[in-house]
Amino acid sequence: MNMTKYLLKLKYIIVFQVFTALLSIVGIASMPYVVKLLFDYDFSKGAGGMIWIVFLYLLSIALGMFFEYCSQRSVWKFRQRFYCLVKQDLFEALLRKRYVDFKKHDLSDYLSFFQNDVDVFRQYLESCISIFQTVLQLFVYAFFLFSLDARLAILIILSSFVSLLVPKLTGKQLSQRKALHLTAMANYTDTIRDLLSGFRLVNHETREAISQRHCDSIEQTEETEYQFGKYKTLTNVVTGSSMYFLQSIVFAVLGYLLFQRQITVGTASAALGYIQDFCYPVSYILKDINNVNASRAGKDKILKLLAEGKEKAPDECIESFQKDIQFQDVSVRLGDFCFSHFTHTFQKGKKYAIIGPSGVGKSTILNLLMQYIVPDQGKICIDGNSISGKDSSKIIVCVNQFEHIFHASFTQNATLFESYPMSRMRSALRYFDNEKLNSLLQKDNAQELSGGEKHTTNNRMELTGVIEALSALKYPCKVILTTDSKYVVDSVTKGWVNGWKRRGWKKSDNTPALNVDLWERLLPLLDTHDVEFRWIKGHAGHPENERCDRLAVRMRDYYSAL
Repeated sequence: MNMTKYLLKLKYIIVFQVFTALLSIVGIASMPYVVKLLFDYDFSKGAGGMIWIVFLYLLSIALGMFFEYCSQRSVWKFRQRFYCLVKQDLFEALLRKRYVDFKKHDLSDYLSFFQNDVDVFRQYLESCISIFQTVLQLFVYAFFLFSLDARLAILIILSSFVSLLVPKLTGKQLSQRKALHLTAMANYTDTIRDLLSGFRLVNHETREAISQRHCDSIEQTEETEYQFGKYKTLTNVVTGSSMYFLQSIVFAVLGYLLFQRQITVGTASAALGYIQDFCYPVSYILKDINNVNASRAGKDKILKLLAEGKEKAPDECIESFQKDIQFQDVSVRLGDFCFSHFTHTFQKGKKYAIIGPSGVGKSTILNLLMQYIVPDQGKICIDGNSISGKDSSKIIVCVNQFEHIFHASFTQNATLFESYPMSRMRSALRYFDNEKLNSLLQKDNAQELSGGEKHTTNNRMELTGVIEALSALKYPCKVILTTDSKYVVDSVTKGWVNGWKRRGWKKSDNTPALNVDLWERLLPLLDTHDVEFRWIKGHAGHPENERCDRLAVRMRDYYSAL
């Protein structure tokens, strides 16, 4: 896997971007030359020619700006299509991984691939295109320079390109520091995920230590960015200084040639303009070269992941199960735990209960069978054939006590985004509460949310329900919110909560307002969404309200038992 695939898919956008950029460059590059025509114009010939020169100058500006707009718009189009192509390819490459290979990286690593490394890859590709585009720009400026004076053209070009030596000397160090920063960012994501996952362990004794661990992680991350930025700044300053020094040499030569009357004032004025116009593209090349060097590590990481996904051949699928499942002298070491020399035959048609104390390997047997882990020794066979490297998902299914629920509707979760037909889902759920099943299946976008707290009040739960419902919306919506809570409806519609907030969360009688933490979460959501509150009487036969009551009772009983 290399960049060629993406360059070919994006070729029309790239060609349009480069072509319009070239036309823009021609327009802008012609301006100093038009200035030369104006300065060297023989005014004795009348003002007609001068008017045409001014018109050419304005036309150069107009064409330059128009095509620059077209070029920059295509840059954004390139980014849009690039992100869609690469992120989709990356995601599909991950989906082709075996579970055991997928687990070699933590979830935070994969998030970093999508959020950081893909963006670095984009910067690498854009910088390469920019270098090519800038080279064309330099050729255009070189053409106009030689049209002015060959001696000045050679001097300006040579002096400008001397400064290209700087990134050659600093590129490797810059790339290494960028790679260190990306690694630190991935580690920080991993750390914060780990700490937040253990939030229930936070108390007055542990809060300071956990906070310090987060502080150490973020300081380390930001230090790597500081070191990268410091070195990049030094590189840019040295590069800029070298260019200014070389420009001063060209300036001195122009003065000498003017003094010797070897060039006209118009030629000198145009040359001064081209000094800047030629040096700036050179500086852009330097920056782009620095970006290429700095982003190479991220680009290589993404291409490696894409190549791994492409090179992997589809697993052979086990279609049937006729006789038995055999564990033959299976051993695996998982950290300090060793699962040793397990041999057993599980016959088709029989039911088995695997019992034993915690830590003896019950889950390990299932994980080995599902190929979530790979044995260090021995093999697992179905009907005498090893399952190693084969897809056994058609005949082996494991349903855990707690499974992942996607942020999607009930139907989408039950059919796994229509991977399975609705008929199979209805058949599988025929043993469940028909009322609940029908209420969920009637609306394809229906979603039930429920929860609770061990020590709470009705008002807190009513507020929490509103907060969770609005938080589940992915973008600003017009919402009709139905509730039997007078507390919630009146507090919002009658403006009570706004008054509490203005008074520093005090009621009109100067007593403290209740549930301030929840109101502070709800108010921004009310600003985001257009919410119409509708109050209904509770326990009055309203179907959805009755359903909510049953869910609330269920969660109450659950938390009461804890």
